[in-house]
Amino acid sequence: MIPASKLFRYLRLILVMSFLTLSSFAYAQTSGALRFNSTTKVLELYDGAAWISLGSGSVVSSCTGSDEGKIQYNGGAFVYQYCNGTNWLSLSTYTSATTCTTAGQLQFLATTKSLRFCNGTVWIYATSNHGYFVMTATAYTGNLGGLSGANSSCLSDLIANTWLGKSEATARGLLIASKVRAFLCDSTTCQNLNSNALYFYATGTGSSFGGAELVTDATAAGPGDAGNQWSRSDRFGASYNLHTGRSLGGSTLWGLTSATDTCSNWSTAVAGNFGQNGFTNTSGTGRWSNGTIDCSATRRLVCFVNP
Repeated sequence: MIPASKLFRYLRLILVMSFLTLSSFAYAQTSGALRFNSTTKVLELYDGAAWISLGSGSVVSSCTGSDEGKIQYNGGAFVYQYCNGTNWLSLSTYTSATTCTTAGQLQFLATTKSLRFCNGTVWIYATSNHGYFVMTATAYTGNLGGLSGANSSCLSDLIANTWLGKSEATARGLLIASKVRAFLCDSTTCQNLNSNALYFYATGTGSSFGGAELVTDATAAGPGDAGNQWSRSDRFGASYNLHTGRSLGGSTLWGLTSATDTCSNWSTAVAGNFGQNGFTNTSGTGRWSNGTIDCSATRRLVCFVNP
C-alpha cells in the first residue's frame, strides 16, 4: 500500500503536469492567427513561427478605449481597421492588381505568410512580407561591370525613377544595396529571388504599370505561369528586351543556372560577343531565355527587391 503522504505528492504532480499540458494546448498557435497586443497596441499575425506586427495604415477615425483591440471591415472606406485605444487604424499596406469580388473577405496565404483582404475589386495586403520585381527605366549594353555593377545599376535606377510600390518599399527600408539585385546570371552564378516569397511586378517607366503577383517556389523559381505575357499592363507594360544570362528552365519556371552567353560575365560591349536575352512580349521560356543578342545592343534589366 502507498503511504498517504506519497499518494498526495503523486496526485499533486499529476495535476501540475495536466495543467501544463492543457496550458500548452490552449496557447498553441496556428499560422494565420490574429491577436491584439495590448502592451504595444498593435495588431499581430502569427506566421507559423513568431508573432509579427501588421503594418498600420492611415488613421481612419477616432475610437474609444472600450473598442481597443476590436477588428472590423469598414465598407465605406474599403479597409480593414483595428482600434488601438485611440484611433481606428487601417491595415492597408499594398494594393495588388489581383482581382477579387467579395468585399471584406480575409485570407491568409500560408506559402508566403501574408495576410490580405478584398476591397470588392482587388486584394489589399495587410502584411509586409513581399518584395518587388522591377524592370529598369534605363537600357544598358552588355558591359554592366559584372554582377556587382549590374546590382549597383539596379539600385540607382530604382531610386531615381517612379514605379508602383516604390513609396511602400522606401518606407520599409528596402532600397538598399543588401536588398536589391539584378535578375541576372554570369557564367558561374545566378542571382535568384528568395524561395516561397511574394513579389509584385513594377517598372521604372511609371507607376501606371505593374501590381500583379509573382510567387516563387521552394527552389526560388518563378513565375509559376506559362501564358501570362510580361508586356501586360499589370506587369511591365510593353515590349522590351532584357539582359538575363539565364538558362531555359521550363515553360512556367525560369532556369536557376547560367546560360552559355553572358557578354564575358557582363563586362564587354564589343560587337561580336553575345549575351542571353529575354523578351517581355512572349509566353513561356521566352520571357527569360529568348536567344542571344550582341553585347553592343542596349537592353533593360529586371531588378528584384527582397522583402
